[in-house]
Amino acid sequence: MFWHLDRPSQHPALWQEASVGAVSYDQLHSACQVFAQSLNARFGRRSLGLIGMANDLGSVTAYLGALQANAPVILVDPKMDPALWQSLVDIYAPEWLVWPQGQTVPEGWTPEAQSSPNGPPLSLPWHPPSAPNLNDKLALMLSTSGSTGSPKLVRLSYDNLEANAHSIASYLGLLAQDRAITSLPLQYCYGLSVLNSHLKVGGSVILTEQTVMQRAFWDMFRRYGVSFLAGVPFTYEMLERLRFETMDLPSLRILTQAGGRLPPERVARMEQLAQSRGWSFFVMYGQTEATARMAYMPPHRLRDKPGSIGIAIPGGRLEIDSHAENEIVYRGPNVMLGYAQKRDDLALGDQMGGVLRTGDLGVVDEEGFFTVTGRKSRFLKLFGQRISLGDVEERLQQSLGTTVACYGTDSLLYVALDRAEAVEHACQMIKDRYHLHGSCLKVFYADPLPRLPSGKVDYESLRRMQVS
Repeated sequence: MFWHLDRPSQHPALWQEASVGAVSYDQLHSACQVFAQSLNARFGRRSLGLIGMANDLGSVTAYLGALQANAPVILVDPKMDPALWQSLVDIYAPEWLVWPQGQTVPEGWTPEAQSSPNGPPLSLPWHPPSAPNLNDKLALMLSTSGSTGSPKLVRLSYDNLEANAHSIASYLGLLAQDRAITSLPLQYCYGLSVLNSHLKVGGSVILTEQTVMQRAFWDMFRRYGVSFLAGVPFTYEMLERLRFETMDLPSLRILTQAGGRLPPERVARMEQLAQSRGWSFFVMYGQTEATARMAYMPPHRLRDKPGSIGIAIPGGRLEIDSHAENEIVYRGPNVMLGYAQKRDDLALGDQMGGVLRTGDLGVVDEEGFFTVTGRKSRFLKLFGQRISLGDVEERLQQSLGTTVACYGTDSLLYVALDRAEAVEHACQMIKDRYHLHGSCLKVFYADPLPRLPSGKVDYESLRRMQVS
C-alpha cells in the first residue's frame, strides 16, 4: 500500500524547495513512522485529526503518518474561510490539528512540540472533545464542494485510496522514474491522487506552492526534470496564454486534465501539441465521491472522439441508467463509503456498495466511449472547484435580503438579483467567499425574476435573457 512506504530506498520520494531538498523513501518512511507513533502514544487509540494541507513536507508527512497510525483525517485548505473552518470543527470535533509552519494556528488550539526536529507540529484543542466513534474502514474525509461553505464530507476508506492509486498508475503507465510537481492543491482529490499514484510506483513528487503562472514554477520544473504535469481546465487556459508550445521541457512525458470539461477545441490543440512533442495527453473524468478518477480517454483516441470522457478506469465500470434520465452510473472499489454531515456519521460503514450515481447525464457509443451531456444536480466546476449553486443562492439571500438565482457553465457563473443596488456587493462577496476571478463571474439585475407557474424561478428564461 502506497502509504506504508516500506521499500528501503535512497530513491527520492519528495523534493521541497531549497530549505529541505530531496527526501528519500527511507527518510519519508521514518518521518511518517515518528508522527504515527506520536499520535498512538498520545491517544492510545484511533484518533480524529484535521490537516491544513499545504503543498509541503510537513503536510505530506502528517497525511501519510496518520494513515500509518490508522487515524482518520479531514484534509482542508489552510486558507479556507474562517467561518467554514469553525463550522467543520464544531460539527466533527477533531482531536488534533496539523497546520502549515509559518501560518497562524487557528484560534482555540494549543501548539504542541513537533513529533521530530523536521516533523509536522501537532496542536490540540483547548477544550478536548470526547473520543469519536470511528468506523474501522474510515481513512480520509474530503470536502464535496471546495470552499463553498458546506460541511458535507466524502468518507473514503483505505481500500478506496489504494484501489484508485493503483488504477491511476496503471492506465497512465507511471514508472519509478517519473517525477510530478504539485501544480494543484493537495487537499483537492485530483492533486492528492497525483501524490498517491506516484508514491504507489516509487516515483517522486516536487512540492511547491508556486503556480504555472510563475517563473519559479518552470525553473523548478526544468531543474528537477519533471515528467508529469496535471491541470484543470483553467490550467490549460493559462498554459495557452503562456505560449506553452514554445517552452523547452525535455523531461515532460505525461499531461493529464480533469476537474471539469475542457472545450473540445482546446483538447484538439493540446492533443496536436502532445503528438508533435512525443507526450501522452490524458483527458480524465472523476469525482471526489470516487476518490478521484472514474474514466479516461486513451490519448490515441482523442482525435476521433472529441468531447468524450472515454472509458472506465481499470477495475471500474460505467453504465447509462435509461430509467433515470440517462444518468451515468459508476461501479468500482474506489467508490466512497458514503457522506458525512455530522460527527455520528463517522461511525457508519459502507453505504454505497461500490455504486455511485454521478448526477451527470450521458450517452455511450458503440465502442463503449462515454460522453457527458448535462447534469442532474446544480453544481458547476470553476477552475476545478465544485460550486453549489444552491449554496451561493442561500448565502447571498441571507446576507443581502434579496432574491437570487444562479446558473451557468464550467467557465462562467451567472448570478441574477432583483435589487440593482445589491449587484456590486454580491459580486464582491462571491469573489471573497469562493476565491473566484471576476472573469468567470457575471452578476446582473433582473426585476422581476422570471418565474414558473409553481412560483419557482424560471432558470431557462434567465438563460435566454443572457443570450438575447
